[in-house]
Amino acid sequence: MQNQPTSTKQTGSNSFYQAISRFFRADPQQHRLLKRQPKWQRQLFIKRASENSFQIFIQLLPVSKEGQITNITGTVHRLGPDHYLLHHHNVTYFFSLKQVQYIANVS
Repeated sequence: MQNQPTSTKQTGSNSFYQAISRFFRADPQQHRLLKRQPKWQRQLFIKRASENSFQIFIQLLPVSKEGQITNITGTVHRLGPDHYLLHHHNVTYFFSLKQVQYIANVS
Protein backbone atom coordinates (compact mmCIF):
# COMPACT_ATOMS: atom_id res chain seq x y z
CA MET A 1 0.00 0.00 0.00
CA GLN A 2 1.16 3.47 -0.76
CA ASN A 3 0.40 6.62 1.13
CA GLN A 4 -1.57 9.04 -0.92
CA PRO A 5 0.25 12.36 -1.21
CA THR A 6 -1.68 15.19 0.40
CA SER A 7 -1.26 18.74 -0.62
CA THR A 8 0.05 21.33 1.80
CA LYS A 9 -3.07 23.35 1.14
CA GLN A 10 -5.37 20.53 2.24
CA THR A 11 -3.30 19.75 5.36
CA GLY A 12 -3.14 23.42 6.31
CA SER A 13 -6.86 23.95 5.82
CA ASN A 14 -7.67 20.90 7.98
CA SER A 15 -5.52 22.11 10.88
CA PHE A 16 -6.97 25.61 10.51
CA TYR A 17 -10.51 24.20 10.56
CA GLN A 18 -9.72 22.15 13.69
CA ALA A 19 -8.25 25.19 15.47
CA ILE A 20 -11.29 27.32 14.64
CA SER A 21 -13.73 24.61 15.73
CA ARG A 22 -11.88 24.23 19.08
CA PHE A 23 -12.01 28.01 19.56
CA PHE A 24 -15.76 28.21 18.96
CA ARG A 25 -16.81 25.16 20.95
CA ALA A 26 -20.29 25.38 22.46
CA ASP A 27 -19.11 24.60 25.99
CA PRO A 28 -16.86 27.28 27.51
CA GLN A 29 -13.66 26.14 29.16
CA GLN A 30 -14.05 25.69 32.91
CA HIS A 31 -11.15 27.02 34.98
CA ARG A 32 -9.85 24.80 37.74
CA LEU A 33 -10.52 26.32 41.15
CA LEU A 34 -7.20 26.82 42.92
CA LYS A 35 -6.76 26.41 46.69
CA ARG A 36 -7.82 29.55 48.56
CA GLN A 37 -4.95 31.32 50.26
CA PRO A 38 -5.25 32.69 53.81
CA LYS A 39 -6.55 36.25 54.04
CA TRP A 40 -3.34 37.62 55.61
CA GLN A 41 -1.28 36.14 52.75
CA ARG A 42 -3.56 37.63 50.08
CA GLN A 43 -3.48 41.03 51.81
CA LEU A 44 0.30 41.06 52.17
CA PHE A 45 0.99 39.93 48.62
CA ILE A 46 -1.48 42.32 47.01
CA LYS A 47 0.02 45.18 49.08
CA ARG A 48 3.55 44.31 47.91
CA ALA A 49 2.43 43.79 44.32
CA SER A 50 0.72 47.19 44.17
CA GLU A 51 3.68 49.02 45.79
CA ASN A 52 6.30 47.40 43.52
CA SER A 53 4.25 47.06 40.30
CA PHE A 54 4.72 43.29 40.11
CA GLN A 55 3.21 41.38 37.21
CA ILE A 56 0.80 38.97 38.97
CA PHE A 57 -1.56 36.10 38.25
CA ILE A 58 -4.84 36.26 40.12
CA GLN A 59 -7.90 34.04 40.25
CA LEU A 60 -11.13 35.88 41.03
CA LEU A 61 -14.35 34.34 42.25
CA PRO A 62 -17.57 35.51 40.59
CA VAL A 63 -19.56 38.31 42.19
CA SER A 64 -22.89 36.56 41.54
CA LYS A 65 -24.03 32.97 40.98
CA GLU A 66 -24.34 33.63 37.24
CA GLY A 67 -20.68 34.62 36.98
CA GLN A 68 -17.67 32.47 36.33
CA ILE A 69 -14.17 32.07 37.75
CA THR A 70 -11.72 34.47 36.11
CA ASN A 71 -7.97 33.94 35.72
CA ILE A 72 -6.09 37.17 34.97
CA THR A 73 -2.48 38.29 34.63
CA GLY A 74 -1.57 41.94 34.98
CA THR A 75 -0.48 44.80 37.20
CA VAL A 76 -2.51 45.62 40.31
CA HIS A 77 -3.21 49.10 41.76
CA ARG A 78 -4.88 49.91 45.05
CA LEU A 79 -8.04 52.05 44.84
CA GLY A 80 -9.22 51.98 48.44
CA PRO A 81 -8.94 50.00 51.66
CA ASP A 82 -10.44 46.85 50.10
CA HIS A 83 -10.78 47.68 46.39
CA TYR A 84 -8.24 47.08 43.64
CA LEU A 85 -7.77 47.53 39.93
CA LEU A 86 -5.93 45.02 37.73
CA HIS A 87 -4.80 46.20 34.32
CA HIS A 88 -3.54 44.07 31.42
CA HIS A 89 -3.13 45.66 27.97
CA ASN A 90 -6.57 47.13 27.19
CA VAL A 91 -8.58 45.18 29.81
CA THR A 92 -9.23 46.47 33.34
CA TYR A 93 -10.79 44.56 36.25
CA PHE A 94 -12.14 46.09 39.46
CA PHE A 95 -12.30 43.70 42.40
CA SER A 96 -12.32 43.45 46.17
CA LEU A 97 -10.16 41.25 48.40
CA LYS A 98 -13.18 38.99 49.07
CA GLN A 99 -13.17 37.92 45.42
CA VAL A 100 -9.49 36.88 45.39
CA GLN A 101 -9.13 33.11 45.48
CA TYR A 102 -5.46 32.84 44.58
CA ILE A 103 -2.65 35.27 43.80
CA ALA A 104 0.92 34.63 42.59
CA ASN A 105 3.89 36.51 41.17
CA VAL A 106 4.59 36.05 37.45
CA SER A 107 8.32 36.05 36.79
